[in-house]
Amino acid sequence: MFTDLNEPYPYLVTGVLSNRNGVEVAKDTLNDFASITFDQARQMVYSTHLDAIGYDWKYYNSFEYQRL
Repeated sequence: MFTDLNEPYPYLVTGVLSNRNGVEVAKDTLNDFASITFDQARQMVYSTHLDAIGYDWKYYNSFEYQRL
């Protein structure tokens, strides 16, 4: 298994695909999810691409799992 930069991954990584029926997603790398307001969410740029969330929202090493 390789990343989109052709770098090998030492473990299997799976990503997220969104629903293709009217679902749009936005990625916020600055705010904690619980602190995002409705007004902030309205101003985000949304995507209808099925793989917009992708696989790089999480981190795993042999000792722990974290969401980014």
